[in-house]
Amino acid sequence: MTKYYKLINDKQVIFKGNVLYSNKGIILNPTEEQMLEAGWLIYNESEPTEEELLDQAKQSKIQEIDEYDKSSEVNSFTIGDVKMWLPYDLRQQLKTSVEAYESIGESQVTKIFNGVEYTFSP
Repeated sequence: MTKYYKLINDKQVIFKGNVLYSNKGIILNPTEEQMLEAGWLIYNESEPTEEELLDQAKQSKIQEIDEYDKSSEVNSFTIGDVKMWLPYDLRQQLKTSVEAYESIGESQVTKIFNGVEYTFSP
């Protein structure tokens, strides 16, 4: 099916539907000749370049990695029998806190997650 477009206010507008409003009236299912007479141009869809395809693939992979990073599949840990997941900023805070306990020679760390207190070795 042939697509048509017009430049309206410096923007490419694609013809959608099957009703053409022209100075000759309303035309249902216009022919190519009627479309061209009304000032519409044939829209030629070009194939994406290799660079565009690569950019699309990169963006898709980045989005996939971001979603995976937010999932419970990664960045989880277990204290006792409880598996937990923390967002990046909280994981960094926990790491800093544990390192601080280690630096002063503490043998146990106590933290509260979801209202439950946990004690563990750093």
